[in-house]
Amino acid sequence: MCLDSGWDLYTASDALPRALLDPEIGSSYAVNESAWQKAIGTTKERWNWLEEGTTGTQLKNGGFGAYPGPFGPNVTAAIQDESQGETIRRPELDIFGLAMLGGGRVFGVAHLFGGFCLQLSKIYPDLNFIVQDRAPALAQAQSTIWPVENPEALKTGRVKFLEHDFFNSNPVVGADIYWLRYILHDWSDDYCIRILSAIKEAMKPNSRILICDQVMNTTAGFTGSIPSAPEPLPANYGYFTRYSHQRDITMMSIINGIERTPAEFQDIIERSGLVMNRIYDCRSQVSLVECVLPGGQTTK
Repeated sequence: MCLDSGWDLYTASDALPRALLDPEIGSSYAVNESAWQKAIGTTKERWNWLEEGTTGTQLKNGGFGAYPGPFGPNVTAAIQDESQGETIRRPELDIFGLAMLGGGRVFGVAHLFGGFCLQLSKIYPDLNFIVQDRAPALAQAQSTIWPVENPEALKTGRVKFLEHDFFNSNPVVGADIYWLRYILHDWSDDYCIRILSAIKEAMKPNSRILICDQVMNTTAGFTGSIPSAPEPLPANYGYFTRYSHQRDITMMSIINGIERTPAEFQDIIERSGLVMNRIYDCRSQVSLVECVLPGGQTTK
């Protein structure tokens, strides 16, 4: 995987105006028809391209047309969910306990190395985990990360790894939690509905999907969905949300992804045959969106 992946983001942003005005792909939400493809000069999806191992040096030399702008190792580490052998404590970790009581089985969908499940495994000894992603990420998780960070979980079988395409029927039936962290923002609506629908078929009445993503607010707020800032501040805290909007544009540039409002989350969830039960505010850039089966078990 390309750990210098940040270089390509700059060229994608440069290519965004041209892509939006392009008569062929300007209105497309396909993952392989974004500004990023124009910038790099490929028809491949970004994930496939990253797995080829293109380095920042190659990009700087101009072989791929990417702009040689600055991109620090700390930012790269955050994108790849790792940092110099050090575990980054996620803000959503502190709110997870409100959504998960007692023992259970947590299934991390497209969870890369399983970094969040790794942290949970140290706090909740009664939880078991299945980490699902593409083969290269799982190989690294099993060989270099979990054996160092929590070898006991591997030894006892509390964590398992499963290669899986989340657009296909989910082989893990009846998990208590299906965990989607920074997944749905990678995809436009039709793709998200396919992902959620595939999970829905595997759910039992007590199963829940927890979507960890940025939930976009407006200056007017969304009454009853997410808390607003105290007056006289704008409901979305104003300047505080600038990064969320920057990331929204970035996701559109590289993969036609979307950072969604509560109403937009509710739309794709209901179109998948599920119910949006509540949104947990994490007092950070991300929130947890909980969805269940119609008539399924809910939290209060």
